[in-house]
Amino acid sequence: MQLFYRPGGTTIEVIAPSQKPEGPKGEVDATLWGLTLVSNDINKTHVFLKQSTKPPWDAVQPGRKMTVLNGKVHGVSAIVAIMSPHVKAKISEEELIARARAQEKELAERRKSNL
Repeated sequence: MQLFYRPGGTTIEVIAPSQKPEGPKGEVDATLWGLTLVSNDINKTHVFLKQSTKPPWDAVQPGRKMTVLNGKVHGVSAIVAIMSPHVKAKISEEELIARARAQEKELAERRKSNL
């Protein structure tokens, strides 16, 4: 499940995992998965943070690029994604969900390999 809240000029995206995480007593375990920042120039951002990011790649949202900060370098435990600005594009909800799940898998693999 994916929800967007847009208070003012900010977008808050809430994504439910494909499988419900459970705590040690069977209760639902809520966690902060990450934070996404928007950069007006994703390539300059990567050049500035070259030691802690990989070259930007295609994001789930069509027309956008992203990179992920290596949090260990900066003492950050949550995933910090940096994306290019929002682009209006027509895409079905089903396709967006499929792309989001593929991106989750890719980011999990990147996190395991420390970028």
